[in-house]
Amino acid sequence: MSIEDLRVGTIVESHAIILGSTTFKENDKIVKLMTLDFGRVSALAINAQRSLKRFGASIEPMTYVKAHMKTPRNIHSGDSALFRLERVDLKNGFTHFRKNYASIEAGLFVLRLLNDVLPELVSDPQIFKVLGRFLRDSESFDFSKNAPWARAYFWCWLTRHLGYGDLMEPWRLEMQELSLEFWAAWDASMEEDDVLVKEFFDYLSGGNLPLRNSKNEVHLYQRWLELSGIHWEYFETWIKSRPSH
Repeated sequence: MSIEDLRVGTIVESHAIILGSTTFKENDKIVKLMTLDFGRVSALAINAQRSLKRFGASIEPMTYVKAHMKTPRNIHSGDSALFRLERVDLKNGFTHFRKNYASIEAGLFVLRLLNDVLPELVSDPQIFKVLGRFLRDSESFDFSKNAPWARAYFWCWLTRHLGYGDLMEPWRLEMQELSLEFWAAWDASMEEDDVLVKEFFDYLSGGNLPLRNSKNEVHLYQRWLELSGIHWEYFETWIKSRPSH
């Protein structure tokens, strides 16, 4: 079902990945979801703090669910539309992202990027599919060592997908010691029609990569500003909390 086909007050279903949630009133939550069918949406989960049967831990960030939502009245008005989340069916908790601080932070970084950059109700199934592959196929990846590479990988893919260009140029200039084979694998893994997330994570895991840190990631952000003109406030705050060495 497309966004144009949505009828006010009907219950719709869509595969979704939870981007995050905020408490609303005493027991409710406003949940942010990246859906397969409708893009990024916001939904009100009534009594989410109490209803373990309908929600439980299934609305935690990085959780893959099937979402059952009631369509809001203003769905076709052009205004921000708040669905009502009736329940979710857990599909995959991606528990490997909760193993340590580095993996949690990398996952939340990617989710926040989507939540802050993408407009609501713009259907883009490819973003949903690549996000799902990123969460699934990084299961054996060593985030404690290479989290900046993982963050850069998804950020670079999304920048290309949105039509801004090559975000990775600063790192290419900084890392002349990396072989042409590495950059060929990097570029091939981001091909729009067949994003080879698992293959590239396996490639990263098998190599002795240079360590990246917050100073390097600032260069990515400067390149992001050049390409997109979008100030990402979360990154500006996040980077201040990182050690610079």
